[in-house]
Amino acid sequence: MLRGIYNAASGMTLNMQVVDVLAHNLANANTSGYKRRQPVMKSFGDILVDLTGEPDRSHPVGTTGTGVHMDEIARIERMGPLRRTGNTFDVALATPGHYFVVQRQDGTRLFTRDGQFYRNDRGQIVTGAGEAVLGADLGPLSLRDDARDIKIQPDGTILANETELGRLLVVAPTRDQLRAYPAARLPLQQAEAVEVRQGYLESSNVEIVTEMVSLIEANRSFGFEQKIVSAHDQMLQKAANDLGRLQ
Repeated sequence: MLRGIYNAASGMTLNMQVVDVLAHNLANANTSGYKRRQPVMKSFGDILVDLTGEPDRSHPVGTTGTGVHMDEIARIERMGPLRRTGNTFDVALATPGHYFVVQRQDGTRLFTRDGQFYRNDRGQIVTGAGEAVLGADLGPLSLRDDARDIKIQPDGTILANETELGRLLVVAPTRDQLRAYPAARLPLQQAEAVEVRQGYLESSNVEIVTEMVSLIEANRSFGFEQKIVSAHDQMLQKAANDLGRLQ
């Protein structure tokens, strides 16, 4: 009976975590380049086997479920649709698996597919948060004061007045590097077959209707598990009262 309470409680905890992930997706539905997060669940038994190795067949856990837990939060790398903005410093990556690299003031480097860039008062190309956009030489990209007629080629090369000023750093991080996303782990090398589109931004790949349906399902599941906990609690109270009563 107590196992039933623990199982239902683990389900309630999981659904609270799922709701947090779905809410984060919905909050970033209009964020350029945002990739949808997907909760990945595992049963307690599976996690135990992962931690301890092969299960001992002579001492099986049993057929009763042992609860479920959040194993990881995966990122769905599917590309979002590209939308035309016409802005000079808006750029989109038309190739999946590629990322721009930006750098904070403290030197921390980050991967991003949000190509909504700006030119600050010092001539640097930066993100909306003020992070410097890195070039192929791993240094911040800057434009001269007299830079006009700015064009960004498909390979990321930046031209001003038909003169090359630098090239956007576009990388193809490995799966291991993306485990620390958005932190950019070394090595950072220019990706091949890059396709940069000037005047476009990549929309997020979040489908609002799908996220809302999943949110309703998670809340409904939480309610069912809450009722299970309540039913088990009532049975425990009845057992304690009836079995403890002297006949």
